[in-house]
Amino acid sequence: MNANVREHNFEDRLSLADALAHRLAADLAAGIAERGRAVLAVSGGSTPKTVFAVLARATIDWSKVTVTLVDERWVPESDERSNARMVRNLLLKQNAEAATFVPLYVDAPTPEEGLDRLAEALDLTGKASVLPMRADGAGEPRITLSLPRLLDTRALYLHIEGEDKKAVLARALAGGEYPIGAVLRQDGTDVQVYWAP
Repeated sequence: MNANVREHNFEDRLSLADALAHRLAADLAAGIAERGRAVLAVSGGSTPKTVFAVLARATIDWSKVTVTLVDERWVPESDERSNARMVRNLLLKQNAEAATFVPLYVDAPTPEEGLDRLAEALDLTGKASVLPMRADGAGEPRITLSLPRLLDTRALYLHIEGEDKKAVLARALAGGEYPIGAVLRQDGTDVQVYWAP
C-alpha cells in the first residue's frame, strides 16, 4: 500500500462537496500566489457535479486559472455525454467563468490509434501527455491524460461516492488490478481520497 494515500470520509455528499471545493480553491489560490497561475484538471461524469457548483463560487482570481479535463469521451460538446459540456455548464459559471478552459476533444473522427493504450497511459516513464483509450463497454472511445502527466501536480484528489466505489478503492489499495491502482501504488505524489456514502 502507498503510504502517501490519505482518506477523508464524510457523512454525506454535500459535506464532501463543500470540503473538497474549499480545499481546491485554497490550492488554486496558493498556486496563483506562488507562480502567478494555476491549473485544475478535473474528471467528468456525475460525481463532481456538486463540487463544481460550490467551487464555481470561490472568490479567487479565476482569470489566472486554466481548467482542463483528466479524460474525455470522444464526442463533441454538443453531445450530452461530453465532460467538457458538463464542466462548462457547472464549473465555468459565476466567479469561475473567468477561467480559461482547454478541452481535450478536437473535431476529428477518432482519437489516435495506439498499440497497448492502457499500459502506455500507466507507464510512469512514458513521454505522452494525452493518449487515446478504448475500453469494452465504454461506448465511445476516450482521450485521457497519461499517468506521468496526472502525477505531475502539487495536489492530487480522488473523489469517490458510494459504498461500491469505496469497495473498489479497498481492492485497488490491496493490490487488485484496477487502473486507479497505478495512481494509488506510486510513491511520488500524495493522493487525497475524498469519500461519502
